[in-house]
Amino acid sequence: MGGRRGAILGAVTNGILISFLPALLLPVLGSIGFEGTTFGDSDFGVVGILLGWLMSLFN
Repeated sequence: MGGRRGAILGAVTNGILISFLPALLLPVLGSIGFEGTTFGDSDFGVVGILLGWLMSLFN
């Protein structure tokens, strides 16, 4: 439905997310014992950051 513009914007957005989300996820993974581990997938980055935030609320 988005056509060419949607394909371009989606690719750029996903590229930015997979570039910066692993850097934001490093402290979360470090706190559970996986120091220096990164994953290059945007959905894992978002879910991992949210779960790490929720875990910090209960600790």
